Amino acid sequence: MDPSRKHIAVLPFPFASHSLSIFTLARMIAASAPDICISYISTARSIASVSKATDFDSISSIKPYTIRDGLPEGYKPRHPTEAIPLFLNVARDSFREGIERAESERGVKISCVLSDAFVYFAADIAQDWKVPWVAYWSSGPTSVAVHYYTDLILEKLVTSAGTDQDHGSLDLIPGLSCFREQDLPVEVVTYGKSDDAMAGLLYDMGKQLKRAAAVVVNSFEEMEKDITGHLKTIFSVYLSVGPFQLLTPSSTTTCDDSSGCLSWLSSQRPCSVAYISFGSVIVPPPHEIVALAEALEESGVPFLWSFRGDPSQLLPQGFTERTVNRGKITAWAPQTSVLNHGSVGAFVTQGGWNSVMETITGGVPMICRPFFGDQKLNRRLMQDVWGIGTGLDGDVVTKPGMVNALRKLLLQEEGITMRQKIGRLKMLSVEASSGSGGSSAQCFKRLVDLLI
Repeated sequence: MDPSRKHIAVLPFPFASHSLSIFTLARMIAASAPDICISYISTARSIASVSKATDFDSISSIKPYTIRDGLPEGYKPRHPTEAIPLFLNVARDSFREGIERAESERGVKISCVLSDAFVYFAADIAQDWKVPWVAYWSSGPTSVAVHYYTDLILEKLVTSAGTDQDHGSLDLIPGLSCFREQDLPVEVVTYGKSDDAMAGLLYDMGKQLKRAAAVVVNSFEEMEKDITGHLKTIFSVYLSVGPFQLLTPSSTTTCDDSSGCLSWLSSQRPCSVAYISFGSVIVPPPHEIVALAEALEESGVPFLWSFRGDPSQLLPQGFTERTVNRGKITAWAPQTSVLNHGSVGAFVTQGGWNSVMETITGGVPMICRPFFGDQKLNRRLMQDVWGIGTGLDGDVVTKPGMVNALRKLLLQEEGITMRQKIGRLKMLSVEASSGSGGSSAQCFKRLVDLLI
């Protein structure tokens, strides 16, 4: 074993966008410290999803190592979440086996464990290896605080039940006074009332985060100053190292125009197009897809729809033909490039954190229809804290609600105001990421210094 080299074991949570997010961080580290060995230890499906967006062979210091996913042979989950508890059953042993294999093949002992915060048991793995644990949180600081303070929140909800105590305000946590009980992830509210694997995982994660040598988030300090300042007093080291899109100019996401999206956008007027994407996991209920299509048709706005599923089965009959001159439906769109295109004036989204960061760096206001996780928290942030978008009544898509939202962002004065506000936030993100003096640039340097 070479005692002079540093070797980071990267342990992703191998579901949804988590894999690519932590890989992007690993790639940033590799670019800044090319002598470090980085072993990306994950399931075959996770590694394959990352490989679609980047070329492992182009980064000599990063090597993937495949581990067991816990799925019985031949088993195909009907929904990605079905695989989570099966993976968790084997994850501790699988990650340990992966680390041992990486050490043996590379001839370098592990010097640090960098894991997705969801992989909270990495704290024990790091302790057994006698190395630091760095926890990466792929969402923003508000959700970090919510999961850290779950016990306090649940106590408040119990004592305020049946009273008029500010309608469940989270003002007991510094920086969260504008948030309400209905904004909380369901896993927080239902913890202890069900055997939901994710609820237990997130609760345990919140308890373990203080063991981390550093907690790292894809955000920038100026974005949520109050809660960021508070979190700095809780954790040993708390580092905001985003937006990744600006700290990594050569994005890991494929940016070709094979789908024709960018060339189509170039034929549209500035700030006129509604871009629609609900991410890589969610497909809205059929009646909401129909309502969205009807709203697009009635509003008359141009649209680019990154559509999961079969449009011929899910969209109203004749919709595609009736909107062919002002709409484009595609199975895939280069989202970062789309949101940076001058023709896009609104982003209809589920409000996942990666999408929030991409739309801020693109300067595009949002229409948010949240589904799960931190998405309701993010909707509250963008609507009531930053003023850079709007939600929907009841957090569901209806034809009247979506028509109103589209017109507000694309055709009315409110949309101009939102673009001005998100433009200022975009400027702050650029300043945070620039040179060596920006807050995110400084935090990232501190992270690299900690690792080497």
